[in-house]
Amino acid sequence: MGKFFLPLGLFLLLFFSACQTTPKTHFVSQSSQSGRLLCKSGEHSLVADVTIQHGAKESVRIILIKEMGTPFLIITRTGSILEVDDRFGKRHWSGDATHPPSTLVGWAALMDAIIAAPHIPEGVNEMHSTVGWNAIYNIQNKKLKSLEVVSEISGARYRMIL
Repeated sequence: MGKFFLPLGLFLLLFFSACQTTPKTHFVSQSSQSGRLLCKSGEHSLVADVTIQHGAKESVRIILIKEMGTPFLIITRTGSILEVDDRFGKRHWSGDATHPPSTLVGWAALMDAIIAAPHIPEGVNEMHSTVGWNAIYNIQNKKLKSLEVVSEISGARYRMIL
């Protein structure tokens, strides 16, 4: 009898631990770009490889990757829902993209700027949003090449080169 419960218990443990980091929103990537991201917030800074995935109806996912190719932060914006999966800290947050926790305000601004990029008119390279962020775009042949975003609310600064 004990031989049966040990494998079942191990299976359930693995199953539920895997579910903790599984994104809740349905996202299907239709295109992607890769590059590097530099983030500065207060005295802290982060440099990581980044992949931007574009989905249907202006849904976007950014994946920050460690040196060994392991994703450690996945941020998804689908409609008005922002979802953050911090695999390093084993934390997850999902909610209204216009009201994220204070620690995620800068990341929400970055996602807004990425979503706005395809709608920037040709010849325009700067955007000041009404919700507290500024962005400088480098778009060539309708493709985002670099992006700098400053969140006026959190003070976080992001520089992405794709």
